[in-house]
Amino acid sequence: MNIEKNAIYILENIGGKENVNQVSHCATRLRFQVKNKDLIKKDIIENLEGIFGVHIIGNECQIIVGGDVIKYYPIIQSKIDKTENITVSKKKNSLKDYGFAFLDFVSGTMTPLIPALIGCSMIRGLLILLSQFGLMNAESPTYAILNAASNGIFYFLPILASFSAAKKLNVNPYIAACISAALMEPNFSGLMQNTGDIVDFFGIPVMMFNYASSLIPALLSTWLYSFLWKFLEKKMPSSIAGVFNPAICLFVFVPLTAILFGPIAYYIGNFVGDLFNSINGISPIIAGIFIGVTMNYLVISGVHWVITAICINEFALNGYSTLFGYWWCACISYIAIALGAIWVAKNKKERSLAISCSIVALFGGVSEPTLYSYLLRNKKYAIPMAISGALGGALAGILGTKATAFSMATIFTVSCVEMNGSFITSCFVFASQIVVGVICTKIFVGQSKAVSFLAPMTGSIIPLSNVNDSVFAQETLGGGFAIIPTDNKVYSPFDGEIISLYPTKHAIGLKDKNNNEVLIHIGIDTVLLQGEGFVLHVAQGDQVKSGQLLLEFDEALMKSKNIDLTTPIIFVGNHNIDNLKQHSISAKTQLIQI
Repeated sequence: MNIEKNAIYILENIGGKENVNQVSHCATRLRFQVKNKDLIKKDIIENLEGIFGVHIIGNECQIIVGGDVIKYYPIIQSKIDKTENITVSKKKNSLKDYGFAFLDFVSGTMTPLIPALIGCSMIRGLLILLSQFGLMNAESPTYAILNAASNGIFYFLPILASFSAAKKLNVNPYIAACISAALMEPNFSGLMQNTGDIVDFFGIPVMMFNYASSLIPALLSTWLYSFLWKFLEKKMPSSIAGVFNPAICLFVFVPLTAILFGPIAYYIGNFVGDLFNSINGISPIIAGIFIGVTMNYLVISGVHWVITAICINEFALNGYSTLFGYWWCACISYIAIALGAIWVAKNKKERSLAISCSIVALFGGVSEPTLYSYLLRNKKYAIPMAISGALGGALAGILGTKATAFSMATIFTVSCVEMNGSFITSCFVFASQIVVGVICTKIFVGQSKAVSFLAPMTGSIIPLSNVNDSVFAQETLGGGFAIIPTDNKVYSPFDGEIISLYPTKHAIGLKDKNNNEVLIHIGIDTVLLQGEGFVLHVAQGDQVKSGQLLLEFDEALMKSKNIDLTTPIIFVGNHNIDNLKQHSISAKTQLIQI
């Protein structure tokens, strides 16, 4: 796989660098802010070797490339140059657009903090484990120093979040950090004896709160500060801007945050916390099951950053988070299906992928390779993941859970989540979810039923591995086989529906009554013909019968252009299909079973 070639190809098919406003990355995804999402050629990008998937949320295009993201990012950034500062043409925004913008702001702020959050949480989990087994005295200076290393990002989160948010908003991040730092400065924090104390600022009452570990005031103040900073940058003479702009922003936003944003954040946090506690109080089992089943889908959609803010606020108020305890159990479910995928793998390549996903999930807490390699490509994995997540959430609700640190679900961080106040109980829940998830993966994914259908073409069957195209040969889209045709007609293999019909007429997607999706891709690189030589007999959305003529192609024309007519027959998303032995078939007469 040529990463530089892939990076250039990605940029071309995302609409070119002219369509990119900003590019960033997290642990496994390239994140493009684009002007026009309609220019993104999602299918083409997903077909590239090494691409796990493409996810579009609003005007953000996320391309999942796994651990190679650190190799892709500098190449793409160098090609884009300064396009991250290009302004977008104004248009009337809908409520939906504002919602996506909010999610993008929170996501863009929190994503750069992930490595620090994970690192601190890993140390926190290790300390808890060592102290529980009596291997380290929690009162010792050694423990105190390592505890400071684990707690630094959480205590000073407002400063780091403000800095990150300001970079996202393209304003001076150091001023934003100073605004939050001022509210943690000892002279300011020393004014508070008890939460809610009132002090005076030029006759204006200021309600005092502890801002350590808080997130909402930092996000609110930085967001509004960005408007003032940009206004001053335009209006203030450059000769004095370097002195007055920072001073004005600090003078305005330190008191404003203390007077307004602090109380707003406090009451918002209490409201959300009380709401969750009320739901949890009615039925912690239902609350746990709901989070256990849905949380991984929220991660895919990007909405989990809102939940992250709620969890961090819960940590700040209580020192622990019940909501994050349920979330942590949800995360175990993707570890389970990754391990289960090893069991149901039918060839070396599938097993290698499953082992890779299992390692990064079990030891690193990274979910994207598993979610995009299995959950989004084969819907059958949704069942074992839901069962495992529901089991963990239900047990957490029954036993009572307290997450004592914001830590990704790994084998090393079990000590960070207390179930019934016991580390042993947490280990039992972790192991139960893994075992049940693996077994359910074998039951619902591994026990695949034979699928029978008519041959869509006359010709000879060959394994996909013999196809002269890496996307098909490596089963990127799914398992199946290929046909070397001996005539120019393509027939429907079963009763079903035409679900995709490409403008270039070179490929047809069908779905049968059991939701088996089949892609018939006539020839290799036939997309370059732009529809020349193809005659369609159906339209997208048509209901078709087994053996019905779908398409004809000009065999002589394609041979004259040296087109390889080898036709892959792909069961989309299903990688558990054995290749058929090579033999000849007659269209509309021979039944194929896999």
